[in-house]
Amino acid sequence: MFYYKVRMYDEEFACSRIFSNEKPVEKESVVVVPDSYGEPSTAVVAEKVEEYIALSSDFDVEPFICIVDMKAYKARMNAKNKRAMVIKKMQDKMGEVKLIETFKKYAEKDDGMRTLFKEYQSTLQEDTSFDEENGE
Repeated sequence: MFYYKVRMYDEEFACSRIFSNEKPVEKESVVVVPDSYGEPSTAVVAEKVEEYIALSSDFDVEPFICIVDMKAYKARMNAKNKRAMVIKKMQDKMGEVKLIETFKKYAEKDDGMRTLFKEYQSTLQEDTSFDEENGE
């Protein structure tokens, strides 16, 4: 038997209660446990507790009602976050491309802008030569 203290979302002193499970459970796993009224309540495993501490506790040790499988939820959230990051990168790149196109148009019309645009382009060449020197 394995024993755990949990953090409950709706009880102030939840960590003073200890719960058990037949199989090991990872820290930060989401579980359902009975609250102080015997109703199911969501909790997070805070820490593993030694058997002698659990059995000498002031409260009765109760088993988890169930362990919540969060794999699908976490996979969805990771995919959503990854999409948001890729969209941000694409927006940044699109803004850069539009800005460069605007610079090109003005460089065709204005000598000062043409000089600045050539200076900008030379920094790009310096950047790629640095990457080649470092094997990237």
